[in-house]
Amino acid sequence: MIYLQLFALLVFAISSHRWIFLKSIITSIIFVLFAFWYISNMFTGYGVTDAVYYQLFNTAQGTSLDDIYKKLQVGLIFIIIVLATLACSVYLKYKKKNLLPLQKTTFIWSLILISIIPSQFIANIYNSTKDTFFNDGNAAAVKKEYKKATAQLDKKYNYVFIYAESLENTFQSLDGTNYTPGLSALANKYMQFTNIRQPPIRGMGWTMAGLVNTQCGIPLIMEQGNSGASFVNFLGKADCVATWFGTQGYKTEFIRGSQKEFAGGDKFLEQHGWQSQHDKNYFAENLLATPDDVSGWGIHDDLLLKHTWDEFSRMSQQKQPFLLSLLTVNTHSPEGTFLKACENHVSKNEQYPMLASVACSDYLLTDFINRITNSPWFENTIVVLVSDHLMMENSASPLLDKVSQERRNRFIIIKKDLQPTVNNTEGTLLDVWPTVLDLSGAAVQELGFGSSLLDSKKGKLIKNYEVGRTKDFFAYASQLWNYPSLNDGIKQTNNGIAIGSEEYSLPVYSAIEANGQLKALWFEAFAMNAQKIIQKDNDLFYANLCRNMNINEDGICSYIISRDWIKQVRVNNTGVASEKIINKKPVLYQSDILGLSSAAYTATSGAMINDRGINLGYGFNIIKLGSIHEGITSDIDTVVNYSTCISTTIPEDEITEFLQQQRGPVIFASNDSAVCADTAPVEKLADILHAPELSTLKFRQQVIGIYKSGHSEIMKGIPDLPFDIFIDTKNYKLITLCEAFMDCH
Repeated sequence: MIYLQLFALLVFAISSHRWIFLKSIITSIIFVLFAFWYISNMFTGYGVTDAVYYQLFNTAQGTSLDDIYKKLQVGLIFIIIVLATLACSVYLKYKKKNLLPLQKTTFIWSLILISIIPSQFIANIYNSTKDTFFNDGNAAAVKKEYKKATAQLDKKYNYVFIYAESLENTFQSLDGTNYTPGLSALANKYMQFTNIRQPPIRGMGWTMAGLVNTQCGIPLIMEQGNSGASFVNFLGKADCVATWFGTQGYKTEFIRGSQKEFAGGDKFLEQHGWQSQHDKNYFAENLLATPDDVSGWGIHDDLLLKHTWDEFSRMSQQKQPFLLSLLTVNTHSPEGTFLKACENHVSKNEQYPMLASVACSDYLLTDFINRITNSPWFENTIVVLVSDHLMMENSASPLLDKVSQERRNRFIIIKKDLQPTVNNTEGTLLDVWPTVLDLSGAAVQELGFGSSLLDSKKGKLIKNYEVGRTKDFFAYASQLWNYPSLNDGIKQTNNGIAIGSEEYSLPVYSAIEANGQLKALWFEAFAMNAQKIIQKDNDLFYANLCRNMNINEDGICSYIISRDWIKQVRVNNTGVASEKIINKKPVLYQSDILGLSSAAYTATSGAMINDRGINLGYGFNIIKLGSIHEGITSDIDTVVNYSTCISTTIPEDEITEFLQQQRGPVIFASNDSAVCADTAPVEKLADILHAPELSTLKFRQQVIGIYKSGHSEIMKGIPDLPFDIFIDTKNYKLITLCEAFMDCH
């Protein structure tokens, strides 16, 4: 129907020369909107979503040309139609000709236009634009859709729940090859779910998110994805599955090869029902692993699975029902780890090393699961295997990018006497546990925003994603952090700062409501993110130890920053010690201010100016900003990176020539560490930049400076701590944190 309407609109727009310019312009706008919707739908399958806007305003690096070729062809067709319409209108107006010998063509055109306005594509673009740019989400709208597990278990199976790191279902058929034949055979024998999607929205796509998605049935909404360790209470108001299992008399144990503290994983698991955790340190302390059993991300999977089998055997012989879960590591991007245990069973892949790691993981996991299914305890055991998220950028990305729209997470249920079943119902990781419990006979078909896929109904999140309604879910999930208000009281603690009943590590910052309510918490890269937070006329709260800001005082220096004033608040272990208001516009609200954050590799770093992000490489960076006038950039930014930590030399002539070619000042900044064992590279930089202070730089001591007119001005941070600096790019002046808060003595 819509195609006939568009065709009629086009024909009647140019059928008469009366009002032809207005009709042609409006018709062209309609066609451009339809083209936008149509091409977006080719990408998403759901028309225009927040993911479309995300990609429009972020880099397309890594996108497969094969994937966008057809979209470009379609776009070209619409461009030709629009240009032809406009050209035809000019010709007919000039010649004063009518294309059709009909009366009232403008009236008919108007009726067709009115019939198109309520059409699906117009409504979709309107709603997605409104929700993306003018709506922060309404938590109350989905409150009734959030479900807690409250039922009693009649049949108490033992559960083995496997998180297979990044081992998505796509590897079952990639470039004509099945790299997971063992798991495929198990899936074909039991129950597999082939349409577990990972929509490109917030709260999904990395390990910590995958744990929360499955266990709590919610997206993990936090401003900095792996900052969970900075919260004392991890999602304090969430109800998650292991807690419910505990109320049913279950023993719960989680085994992982990495360190449990990473991203606050230990807090999440401990506070949400897991009674014991075995991690990298547990293996070391109990002499279960040698140095040869450990790689970058943790304990090798062969040893991890051996230990898990031992625990499964031990727990199966006890009377108490149990939930035993494990998280593998050896398929972690970018290349994974190929283990000796796989050498005689799996071929290596020199071109795509990750695929060999995937095949190795398949061999080990299949062997582990087969041991369970062949054991006498399988009668009362349900095994679940899921990928915690789709695989991130890795050595096999060129192949994965070719099938980007078909990528799916893996979800298999293995249960005795289960008939071979392929379930193609659309869902997400939020739907995993409700589905497993439903299959086990428990009266639990919903958990959080997840729902059982056994009734062939789409998962709630996918269903709402299709209509652009995810922000309501994000708003509700965000509330589960129990963000406090500054009016609830504030004081210093041994580990950081307490605000109301919640406690956080330092530094911490957040946008705040007029009543002092914190909106969302950030812990890293303050300078890089500050202006982004205040763009919506938000007031801003920031707190840090005074001494970490080069303010020679004990206690916490905190600030409430508004457009026309700053409130300086001193905090100690009894509460607020003093307050002072400075009635002056803060520098954060000025234009052309660059915020630059340097830190160790484990923390967020980078720079931001006028909504323009700048990436920093590890080592030492020299930055030449594009020409800026009234917030408009006429040139691109240039960032030259030198790996001074791992190199013994630097290209002195190249750096000197680069500096000589610049007409204005340049910025330089370390990231992670500019100096390691060999100090020679940094000493050479000190000579080239005329900055002798560089030669005394310590390991993981950040430095930021400006080179102009043959001289350098620099600021150095405290070793091992992140470093934030603002730079006024109108006169190239360094602004420290205490200067930005008008609090330097």
